[in-house]
Amino acid sequence: ANANGCSATSDTISVVVTGLSDLSDNKNIYIYPNPATDNITIESPQQAVIEISNIQGQLIKTIAANGNKTSVDISGFARGMYFVKIQTKDSVGVWKVVKE
Repeated sequence: ANANGCSATSDTISVVVTGLSDLSDNKNIYIYPNPATDNITIESPQQAVIEISNIQGQLIKTIAANGNKTSVDISGFARGMYFVKIQTKDSVGVWKVVKE
């Protein structure tokens, strides 16, 4: 990135994605709207830990959800793709969410 003639680079980070779950794999978990602009709603029938990472694999936000519907404010996120990892006591899944 360049700002006022100065450039900055960050360290290279390796990201290994071991598997992406589709909504069809976890029928009881829903994320909407997708794409989203200001908020996403995550529906999970049980308590979950929600981790949102950017495309570089950097963790941006962690939320403890008590089940039911959890609203997440993404209005401050840059436009692009994010990974939403949802871990419950029974399963873990990763979804792609697009911020417009």
